[in-house]
Amino acid sequence: MFALFISFLKHVTGIKTGLGMTDRIVKNDQLSIPEYYFYFGIIYGAVFEELCFRLSLRFNTKYISVSLAFFCLLMIKIAGRFVTRFNTGYLLIDLAIDAVILLFLYRVIFWFAKDHENQISIGYAKHYNVIFYSSVLMFAFLHLFNYDVESYNMALPSILILICYYVFYGLTFSYIRLRNGITWSIAFHILVSVLTSIRKF
Repeated sequence: MFALFISFLKHVTGIKTGLGMTDRIVKNDQLSIPEYYFYFGIIYGAVFEELCFRLSLRFNTKYISVSLAFFCLLMIKIAGRFVTRFNTGYLLIDLAIDAVILLFLYRVIFWFAKDHENQISIGYAKHYNVIFYSSVLMFAFLHLFNYDVESYNMALPSILILICYYVFYGLTFSYIRLRNGITWSIAFHILVSVLTSIRKF
C-alpha cells in the first residue's frame, strides 16, 4: 500500500522518467520500446542491481567481490554519461563490454579480498548495520539518475518522495535477500519492475 501511495504521489507531482541511453539503443537495434524495457531494463537491470546492492549482504569473499565489481562498473557508467557517450548504442556490444570490465574488476577485487579476508570479515561483522543501510541509501540515491535533467528542478518534497519510494523497495529487496536468498530477491525485483513498467508499454 505504501508503494502504491508513493506511486500515486509521483504521478501527481508530475515526475517523469527519461529514457536517455534507451532511445539510442532502441533506435540502433530497431527494438520496440516494450521489448527493450522487458529484456534489458527489467531483467538485466534487476539482476545488475541485486548483485550490486544485495548479494554482499551475506558475508562471503566472492559475494563481496562480485558486488564491488558491479558497483564499480555502475560508477564508471554513471561517470561516462557526464563525460562522454559511454555506450556504443548497440545492446549486445555494450553487454559484452560490461562483461569484460566486470570480469577484470572481479579478479582484481577478489585477489585483494582473499589476501585480507580475516580483516574484512572482522570489519564486516563490526559495521554490518552501516553496510546494510548504506546499501539501501545508495540504491535509492543512484536511482535519481534515471530521471530527466529537467526533473531535478522539482521541489524538495518531490525529491524526498522519490528517495522514500526507492528506500522502501531497497529495504524490501534486502529483507527478501536475507530471508530467502539472492534468487528470490532478483525474482521479486523483476516482478516489481514489470508491474511498475506496465504503463510504459
